[in-house]
Amino acid sequence: MKRRAMKHLAYLMLTIVVSASSCPVGITDVGVPRSCESLAKSLTLAAPVDTLYVGRGIYMDQGLAKDRSGRGVCGVEIRSEDPLVAQVLGSARNAPPAFVFGLAAGTARITTTLGALSDTVTITVRPPVSDYSAISTGGLKSCALDGQRAYCWAANVDRPVRVRGDGHFSSISAGSGSVCALDRAGEAFCGLDQLPMALAESLRFVAIEAGSAHVCALTAAGDAYCWGEGSSGELGNGVAWMSPTPVQVTGGIAFTAITAGLRHTCGIAADSTALCWGNNEDLALGRPYGTERCFGTPCNTIPQPVSGGLHFVSVAAGGAFTCGVTETGAAWCWGDGAEGQLGNGSTIYASATPVRVSGTSTFRLVVAGSAHACGLLADSTAVCWGSGYAGQLGNGSMTGSSQPTSVQGGLLFRSLSAAEDETCGIAKDNLAYCWGLATGGQLGNGEHQSSSTPSRVLGQR
Repeated sequence: MKRRAMKHLAYLMLTIVVSASSCPVGITDVGVPRSCESLAKSLTLAAPVDTLYVGRGIYMDQGLAKDRSGRGVCGVEIRSEDPLVAQVLGSARNAPPAFVFGLAAGTARITTTLGALSDTVTITVRPPVSDYSAISTGGLKSCALDGQRAYCWAANVDRPVRVRGDGHFSSISAGSGSVCALDRAGEAFCGLDQLPMALAESLRFVAIEAGSAHVCALTAAGDAYCWGEGSSGELGNGVAWMSPTPVQVTGGIAFTAITAGLRHTCGIAADSTALCWGNNEDLALGRPYGTERCFGTPCNTIPQPVSGGLHFVSVAAGGAFTCGVTETGAAWCWGDGAEGQLGNGSTIYASATPVRVSGTSTFRLVVAGSAHACGLLADSTAVCWGSGYAGQLGNGSMTGSSQPTSVQGGLLFRSLSAAEDETCGIAKDNLAYCWGLATGGQLGNGEHQSSSTPSRVLGQR
């Protein structure tokens, strides 16, 4: 999904992060600021958990200095007294939460000091005891599940950090603007990677998909709901406007799957037909322009069937194109094809009807990024096509391909995820890998260098 979508993120303010940095500095009776040291009478430090794992981290607030009445007056930086066991990054007075990372098995003391005041917490660092069971990349951030615990890594946080308040998630989806997850009861949580907030809704879902700036989810009955940015009709409720709360997709359609892209959404109905809605400027909806416009741009604000009459088992919405796998195992793509992301050996501007991806391979699923796509084949190998400037095809090259090329490394995969200019997957040995753009540490391997081959995510056995 393309980076220009970040302009829409203001619509997805789905979380509030409260930290010590929001505490006001004390003011004297004449309005002159007084120092934190002179006001502080106590200093406290708390860790969200007392155990972390090598190669993984936790968010941790600064020490909180309080005045005589118990009111917070400032945040105080924290440090590790055992830096070979655990490392503190990003800590500074009145700064956002810091990250504490496990480097080696052992015990680490994390301390905070302000004048004569101090406090210490002890954290046990253990070797990884399990791997990641699921992974989702949103481009600017990626997340993975370890059992029911969630870990995310994002731009400038180049290794997995445990999501606060988790421990009960059954699925997770990372978008460009937010991370969403479902708990075991089907309740949806959305927000930034630090602190997912429960939606104030009685709805319960069985699937959830975070797009660039909107989110969609399915109930057990197949009802689709979407929320977030909607100026291109991507919420599917008949209007081109945003909604901070879930709105039901129009049409009374029972869906079996749903996918959210840059500015469009697609789903598979109970009869295996594919329907799409939202922006159709580059024909990502799989149909010619109609008469409907959203702020002057071709769109459909309610679900419309994809041309061609194909029957699908999976579908993936990307930047301005869409791909799907039919019941016969063939992969088809439609929409923008200028970067070769339709996979049919050409770089046509766009196609309003599905074109078959080149080759005779049998696909199990496809995933789509900003201008590239990847497929999981029947033999569990992975192939990718489209834009490859950052190595997101995983074929050892920084160039694109208009037809499928094999992901290097000899890995067999259970699942894949793609977004923007990155790709991730869970191999059959349950190890997680990512490849592609990494200028902000998005691959989760502790590096800031893009990779054209799968790179193992930190914090695994």
